[in-house]
Amino acid sequence: MSDALQVDWLAGTITEKPIGETLDALGQFLGEWQELEYGGRGYECSAVIFGTGRIFWSYAHPRMGVHVSFPSSAIAASGFESQALIAGFVHLGMKFTRVDFAMDDTTGILNLDEITSAVKQKTFVSRSKKWTQIENESGGRTINLGVRSSQTFLRIYDKAKEQKIEGHWIRVELELKDERADAAIRELLDETDWSKKVASWLLGYVDFKACSSDTNKSRWLTVDWWAQFLGFVEKSRLHTPKCVKTIDDVIEWLTDQCAPSLFVVWSAFGSHKIQMMIDMAAARLKAKHLGMIQSVTGFAGVG
Repeated sequence: MSDALQVDWLAGTITEKPIGETLDALGQFLGEWQELEYGGRGYECSAVIFGTGRIFWSYAHPRMGVHVSFPSSAIAASGFESQALIAGFVHLGMKFTRVDFAMDDTTGILNLDEITSAVKQKTFVSRSKKWTQIENESGGRTINLGVRSSQTFLRIYDKAKEQKIEGHWIRVELELKDERADAAIRELLDETDWSKKVASWLLGYVDFKACSSDTNKSRWLTVDWWAQFLGFVEKSRLHTPKCVKTIDDVIEWLTDQCAPSLFVVWSAFGSHKIQMMIDMAAARLKAKHLGMIQSVTGFAGVG
């Protein structure tokens, strides 16, 4: 089986309390940080903590809450076990927006050439058919499965060459974002064996197969090296709750994210330009958009 599971990236936003109260609570939990002279990610203020960790907030837009982002180096420097760090963030009311899980092979179970061949020959089953191969400056190679902008993304690469050290070290990283990241954390809180659960999600996301005469690829057996790496788990899927947005959510998003840009367009070209954009958008409305309109006005269509 692979080496122990690691949380390689952790990010989320706390919106349930006033900004000052949230910052005080974070300070009590994490300790001191160094405030920077600039913001980021749409926030006017930011701070650095544990070297590479970042905290963002905005007094002008309190509904954006406080955003925290910890890469693996910040998690390590914090001195917290990853599960304790996550539990603390949950206690503070964080909604997680990204979590990366890493599983390592240092014993020789995985072979990048074998994995590359399986991907090229499409002897795998996955919810994503898009893959890329990247040759790194260090001489290593990364196999990516999925689209980086999606909520689930997988990469397999030579960690030893990335770190410029000798030996066998293949890393498998599962990157989850937005609703899937938060759902993963909530589900893991009820689990005693996080490694086994994440391994089952990995198998559910990509299952490398041994070729067979069966025309249905999904019935092919899992190859020995992938099954061994994952600990011979049963596959499972991470289920996310259906997110139903309201018209108030749309107004809040427009106010926080788009209002400055709309003001720029209005100042430069006048309201007719914005009206033109709205008219063009009418043809792109989906059922969810019409549902929100109908919930307020009773109007069920676009004329």
